[in-house]
Amino acid sequence: GTPADENMLKGFEDVPSIKVEELDTPSRNILDNINQKYGLSIAEASSTYSIPVNLIKSIIYIESKGDPEAYNSGSGATGLMQVKLVALTDVKQKYCIEGRICSDVINNLNINDYWAELMNSEKNIHVGTAYYSLIRNVYLRDSLIGFTEDDSIKYSLLAYNWGIGNINNNCKDNNGRLIAVDNCISKSPNESKNYVSKVFNIYNQIYNSGL
Repeated sequence: GTPADENMLKGFEDVPSIKVEELDTPSRNILDNINQKYGLSIAEASSTYSIPVNLIKSIIYIESKGDPEAYNSGSGATGLMQVKLVALTDVKQKYCIEGRICSDVINNLNINDYWAELMNSEKNIHVGTAYYSLIRNVYLRDSLIGFTEDDSIKYSLLAYNWGIGNINNNCKDNNGRLIAVDNCISKSPNESKNYVSKVFNIYNQIYNSGL
């Protein structure tokens, strides 16, 4: 990360500690289910949008526990990766242009029937992964230069959950550079703090468990 301004450390104690532990049996069962049902779509999305397979699995695990019909009536977040209409719109209008490759799964998606479309597991995985890639490889690409890969993942996960606008409005210094990721996390709502911690934790557990 970037050097921290002491004044920005306020609230840091509220950031959940990230501990890598062994996966328990229920967690392994959920991940086995995700692997068996959605492994091919995850691999295709990973290859197309340059996002690690295990990170996609981790987002699915925390967002929906592998339930393709998961739906948040408050936010409208839908499906395996809890994709919102605004994310789908951004992917279609801002990612699938300028020479960036989008799969036929996304190119052929009917945005006017987005809710039904995003209940389709393959389409949801492709849109969710493309949206994460839009955050990591377009919106935050230049800002994350010099950050470690782990901190880049945390920043991108925070933007996936909290919104890229909140990152831009709350987590840049007077020179327009991103502050240290833990300081940014400390400014976010508890839901977002916990989200980053949980996804990053399961990501490391999957890696360490060889799943």
